[in-house]
Amino acid sequence: SQDGNAGYAVATAVPRDFDIAQASQTIVFIPDPLPTRTFGDLPFPLNVSGGGSGSIVEVISTATDVCNVEIVPVTLVKTVTLLNAGICTLQATQAGNVNYKPAPLLLKQFEAKQKSQTITFTAPGNKTFIEPFLIFDLVATSDGPNSTPIVFASTTTGVCTVSGGKATIVGAGSCAITADKAGDKNYAAATQVKQTFTVAKGVQLIDFKQIIVT
Repeated sequence: SQDGNAGYAVATAVPRDFDIAQASQTIVFIPDPLPTRTFGDLPFPLNVSGGGSGSIVEVISTATDVCNVEIVPVTLVKTVTLLNAGICTLQATQAGNVNYKPAPLLLKQFEAKQKSQTITFTAPGNKTFIEPFLIFDLVATSDGPNSTPIVFASTTTGVCTVSGGKATIVGAGSCAITADKAGDKNYAAATQVKQTFTVAKGVQLIDFKQIIVT
């Protein structure tokens, strides 16, 4: 619009329309990228924020065999629980409103690594060769899964042999026995443990009866 003056009449008002487009909004994970985790870690909170629409940022797991997303009551904090080792994929969305477009769907991944396991192998004490052969139990434990057994083996079969969880002394010398444990989906294979012990020669006696001369 424009006012007139002594020489000009008031201008006819001219209306013009223009569009105000919806603003874009984005979803942000902090930190980004998400750090690697290890199977067995405690549930951890997600730090995720969205744009200005004020709509809740929804986060779900699309790898439900590896991880799960839960919302803590009252606080509404999103937490991730690891179910298995593997790749956890999180899908985040945020609705729009009259002023904001929906945020583009966002996928974030992180690795849940296998947990390590260790073997505690009790060292057999030194032995002495005897006949019949000396057989004894091997004792070892692990902090890993029960689904994979501890496997013993002898690397000095001329001195000792192994069958199952038992060792048999077959000669004098140095006996070396290894303990191994395979991994599974969630646990890495354990580092091999070896125990070495000495097998002393057996003691032999001569029974020499007295000779009587008559």
